[in-house]
Amino acid sequence: MPWADVFRKSASNIGLVKEPVKGIVVEHHGCGCSKCGREKETVVTNFVRFALEDGWVFIHPRTGSNWMNESAAELTDELVDAVIEHYGLSEDVPILSTGYSMGGMGALVWPVFSKHQANVRAIFANCPVTDLAEMHRYVSGTNDWSTYIRTTIERA
Repeated sequence: MPWADVFRKSASNIGLVKEPVKGIVVEHHGCGCSKCGREKETVVTNFVRFALEDGWVFIHPRTGSNWMNESAAELTDELVDAVIEHYGLSEDVPILSTGYSMGGMGALVWPVFSKHQANVRAIFANCPVTDLAEMHRYVSGTNDWSTYIRTTIERA
């Protein structure tokens, strides 16, 4: 992904983060996300202030209402790839996956399907809207993706 697209496809603290960069925080959005749809917005919230002060790049992918379908997972991976390349980070850079509500579901699901799975050192899923038993059945191969998403949304 070209570096300029990172600003179009995510909100972030890029440009404000203290270098050297130590890691990446990926925040997945929930319903009613106030950051979605705002181009080139710099995100500075209480939740991510530590990222600015401690050298963590914060990205908030604009995945629309796709709370971790395959295309949303791919976009998130592309954003992480662009950050790694831009800052010259090692391929094993630590990543924190987080989100609230439906974003909490994204925080849980993205690492399972991400090519950066091994880099996710922590998941902070705040009030995830999901059924963990159903998610386990999907991840273990006993359900398909559409069944998992449909079941999760129906129960939300």
